[in-house]
Amino acid sequence: MCIHVLGAGSIGLLFSSYLKKIGLKVSLLVRPETLSQITAADLAQNLHESPTVPINVLSLDGSKQAYNVNFETFNTPGPIKNLLITTKTYDTITAITPLLPRLDPHPTIILLQNGNLKVHKELSTFFGSRFHPNYIFGITTHGALRSKADRFTVTHTGIGNAIFGPAVTLNESKSLSRHGDIDLVLDQLSSLSELNVSIERDWKKLHSALMLKLAVNAIINPLTALMNCKNGFINDVSLRPLINQLVDEIALLFGHCISDQDPQLVVSIAHLVREVADVTKENRSSMLEDVANGRKIEIEYITGYLLELGAEHSVSMQNNRMVYNLLKAKFAQREV
Repeated sequence: MCIHVLGAGSIGLLFSSYLKKIGLKVSLLVRPETLSQITAADLAQNLHESPTVPINVLSLDGSKQAYNVNFETFNTPGPIKNLLITTKTYDTITAITPLLPRLDPHPTIILLQNGNLKVHKELSTFFGSRFHPNYIFGITTHGALRSKADRFTVTHTGIGNAIFGPAVTLNESKSLSRHGDIDLVLDQLSSLSELNVSIERDWKKLHSALMLKLAVNAIINPLTALMNCKNGFINDVSLRPLINQLVDEIALLFGHCISDQDPQLVVSIAHLVREVADVTKENRSSMLEDVANGRKIEIEYITGYLLELGAEHSVSMQNNRMVYNLLKAKFAQREV
């Protein structure tokens, strides 16, 4: 089985390497000009077949492991049946469009992105009746940072875990169409023991986990980007009143969105925010990294999606909207 990976950032490189380590064929999808640069720099091997490039994974203890991963472009011959997407959310449609001629009619698509609930909604509209994907949602707490000096070296900055599970609609009790390799893909993902992967097939539990992840991202990412601080500062006592207000609004919204919700939802969200901020206290959030590197930020897929849900369910989200508006104003020149 082959898994194609769309997105050569830190998470894309990390998961490509470990998928290769368990014996899968892994092909990283890059732009034609990127592949040309790789071959011109003599980084690629097997040029007469499918080019491979070593991805270096550095651990915090200084150890290094290298994994040879295949590199392909949109015009490489052969179908794409299993696609792991790790691109920035706002790039997803643009990145996948050139791949459509290669995409299997019933592909398995794994969404391992912040804001993947909104990406799923957009892809469903984009594909229409042309393709009938099986979707797998992914959540990860692993920390990874791609080297600025070597684009194919990634440091595993924090050991976390990952959860994967099949997507279903909110009013279904079983998985969506079962064409393709979705069960095989889930079995293979479950083999990523070094990444502490677990599989969640219960949609209600998976959806709750996705929403809680969204809540944590909607607090830690925007606030660290606004204040230019590491994650640990989120637990500073000075931020507690604002965070409590954000959490109260999100918990009220989740009361309309989550089936079989936890009666202590406010406590659960607040605890999870504190826990993630503490465990990753020396890390910079992905949104802060985007700000530092002059990239667009993913606010539309995180807080923006919460605001969409709030409008849909007639829940006031005034404090979350304030944070959203501050980010939009501060980084307007990046067309967030």
